[in-house]
Amino acid sequence: MRWQKLCVNIAINPLSALLQCQNGRLRAPCYSKQVLALLNEACHVAKYEGVELKLLAELERAYKVMTLTAANNSSMAQDIKLERRTEIDAICGFIVARAKKHGINVPENELLWQQIKRKERA
Repeated sequence: MRWQKLCVNIAINPLSALLQCQNGRLRAPCYSKQVLALLNEACHVAKYEGVELKLLAELERAYKVMTLTAANNSSMAQDIKLERRTEIDAICGFIVARAKKHGINVPENELLWQQIKRKERA
């Protein structure tokens, strides 16, 4: 259950924070490749952690939440806007740390993690 929540957060929070957009905007086709990559990396890391996640199910869950919360601004988007520290370390940072433990590359999660950390420092 925690991994499923993590996947939803990975698909929505960093992108909405960087774009400063409502969750529903992430359903646009131009973001689908990035959402897919983020979730694929998370599912791959989860497998090495002994958690079996189905990529299709995680994509469906993330897009369902994007739809249900279409008019909402994620907490991370609000944190960036208000110049507060975000939960990026517990989201993409967690995936990056677990991936390193297993010798796995997770470039999309690492990129968003670094981008949000730069925004936090700015």
